[in-house]
Amino acid sequence: LVDAQGHIQAQQDTQPRQNSYPIALWAVGEYVDDHYQIAIPEQLPIGEYTIRVGLYLQENGQRLQIIDNENDFGILATVQVE
Repeated sequence: LVDAQGHIQAQQDTQPRQNSYPIALWAVGEYVDDHYQIAIPEQLPIGEYTIRVGLYLQENGQRLQIIDNENDFGILATVQVE
């Protein structure tokens, strides 16, 4: 969960599909769905936030580049905290 200034306000780092389907097994172009819950801090200021997703290699922390995107993350949604 990222604020308008680009600061991470909440996050969850975990293996895809509860560690049951490693990235190394994925086929090129395959869509892999997954479900997560992110705990929102109680004192989070009112405002607009983006939900981003990114992947990295666990052994060295190297972030994986997203095809057709200059970033190493994708934006899933924009949410309003009231």
